[in-house]
Amino acid sequence: MTTRERAKWLARRPEVFNETFRPDQKLIVTTTQEDKYLVDLEVEEELEQIEEVRPDYYIPHDRWVYRSMTADEQIEQIDECMNGLLEIYEHLNEIASSTQIIPLAKGYKRWHFKRCLRTFEKIDTGYCAFDVTQYPGYRSMVRHATRLVDVIDPSGVLLIGRLAPDHLRRLPPRVVAAAGKSNWIRACRTESGAFSHEEFAAWEPSPRTALLKPTTLDHFTQSSDQEVDIHG
Repeated sequence: MTTRERAKWLARRPEVFNETFRPDQKLIVTTTQEDKYLVDLEVEEELEQIEEVRPDYYIPHDRWVYRSMTADEQIEQIDECMNGLLEIYEHLNEIASSTQIIPLAKGYKRWHFKRCLRTFEKIDTGYCAFDVTQYPGYRSMVRHATRLVDVIDPSGVLLIGRLAPDHLRRLPPRVVAAAGKSNWIRACRTESGAFSHEEFAAWEPSPRTALLKPTTLDHFTQSSDQEVDIHG
């Protein structure tokens, strides 16, 4: 998985792209980034990048939902995310694109997820993604992921922003895949700061085991928390 900004960089450097990804690996491009990259994000811009990069999967049109926002502000952001999702999904269907959409569930309350469900039912992918990058611990993360599963009833959930095996074990069984960065970087960095393929090979089974079974995105197609301003 890579962000839109990173995907732009890779698209301009095909030799790096070919060195980074094995032929058997699936490329996922996600819009889940810092808010500064989302403020002016336009659907047309996303469609252009999908055409340029041609990822296997795309997670479209992220927005922000914070506790500090009013209900009306939260509705506005959730609806913006869902409208962008639907527009991109319909366009890719029209042109018979090989890129598959992974819808992003926004928010953390039951009514947030119910609002997402109205759009999810229109595209009927069955699965979805959930971004927990800004959760400081696991309790709220587990509670909100469980709530998502209860309301949306997805066939599978891709968790973004958490790979700590101890946290993954606590999640509902519908969370079948996970993506993150900090955990594997810490585990696979040598004393000199270089990436170690050997350390990665030793670390990689741990999060898979924590999710109960080895899982890839092919499945989709067949401590104490603080009170923080969570971005759902």
